[in-house]
Amino acid sequence: MNNPPNRRNNRNRATGAIVASVSLLAIVFLAVPWVDEYFDLQRDAVEMNGLEIKLNEARSRQIMLDRVEQKLDSQLEEFVKINTVPDRVELIRETLIEIVRKSGTRLRRLEISMNDKRPWAVENDDARNDTIPLYGVESPFVLHSLVVELQADGSLAGIRTILRNVGNQGWLMTTKNATLTPASTRESPMNLELRLVLFGLAPADPLDQEGDEADPANIATRNDSTTSR
Repeated sequence: MNNPPNRRNNRNRATGAIVASVSLLAIVFLAVPWVDEYFDLQRDAVEMNGLEIKLNEARSRQIMLDRVEQKLDSQLEEFVKINTVPDRVELIRETLIEIVRKSGTRLRRLEISMNDKRPWAVENDDARNDTIPLYGVESPFVLHSLVVELQADGSLAGIRTILRNVGNQGWLMTTKNATLTPASTRESPMNLELRLVLFGLAPADPLDQEGDEADPANIATRNDSTTSR
């Protein structure tokens, strides 16, 4: 009498085993593509993380480059302000006139003249020298010099103001002469005479260099040298 239930139990077990096997096979067949896709996504995530790191590094470098560029622009702007090339003669003249005016003294004389320009050496050059260093290599720049002669009279405090404000301009210069003497009037008891040389660099003109090479005197010199050899 127990056989029918046993058969049913056996049948249920067999059916359960079959269902479990089919389910397992279905899971295996269905899960394998998902597993592959998971690993693909994981690799993509790693690559994306690496790209993000590189992008952040690139952004950091760009920020640093921008800062360097801003610093160089600022330095170039400051250099342009103090670079006394011929194009800035009138601006220098106006600046000196304004300095004297604000000092409360009286401008007696102001002359600005150009000195001869000369090549600027690549290294170890000195603007105060008339020529580039011996065996020096010429750079693509030339050195300009402006001679400033200024005479003013007024109070001692005003004269000091002139000297201080001229120095504050930051010009590349040297003082050739500075004389302070008593004046003959009570209103202007002191007399100042200044002789300054201001320096500036400018790109060399290729036409000038070609002109030097084509100069008859230079050609004659080279011919003489060739003949002597």
